[in-house]
Order: sequence, then C-alpha cells, then structure tokens
Amino acid sequence: MARANRRERERYERIKDTEHFRATRAAYLERLASLMDAYPELAESIREDHRRAVRAWRERQMSDSVLRACYLEAHRQREAKRLEHIRSDPEAYTEHLRRQREWYHSLSDADYHRIFVEGREERALRKNRRE
Repeated sequence: MARANRRERERYERIKDTEHFRATRAAYLERLASLMDAYPELAESIREDHRRAVRAWRERQMSDSVLRACYLEAHRQREAKRLEHIRSDPEAYTEHLRRQREWYHSLSDADYHRIFVEGREERALRKNRRE
C-alpha cells in the first residue's frame, strides 16, 4: 500500500502541471458544480465530507508540534502579506478599518469575553509556562 501511494504521488507530481491534467480537472470540477446545483443533498454530502477532512487535517497539524509551528509561521506570513497589501491602498485600508470597527461593535458580551478576555488569559498562562 505504501508503495502504491508513493507511486501515485510520483505520478501526480509528474502530471500536475500539464495542460491535459488542468483541462481534465477543470471539466471535472465544472461537472461536479452542476451536479451540486441540481442535487442539494449531494452538495450537502460533499460539503460535510470536506468539513470532516479539514477537521482531521487541522487536528493532525495541531497535535504535531513541528507541523503546528510550520503551519502557524505560514499563517503569520500570509496574514502579514495580506495586511501589507491592504495598507498599500489607502481606500482599501479605510474600508478595512470600517469593517473591523463594525465587526467589533457587533460582538455580543459572550463573544467579546470568549475572543478577548479568555484569549488574554490563555496567552498569560502560556507565557508563564514558558518562563
């Protein structure tokens, strides 16, 4: 099984950048989208499978300290790049700030406590453990 998996990964690496593969993949995704539009229960089933796979992937990432560190570093870099892009355009930055303020003022007391207060307490505990 491991050999078959390795061979399939090697095959994928060889073909993933070819025009034929891209066209085949695009046609498949188009057919899938039309089927999901036609059959809502199929669409929900596919979405649930995707949610389950993402949850499993996230649990694996967060349980392994090396993978977790790599994931968090990549996330920080993506976020820094996104904010740099927003800040480079004054109009986009003004709109970003407006939406952030709107979101902040829309928080319920429970959400505010969960996001800001509990998060602050967790960070303080982690900092104390490191020291």
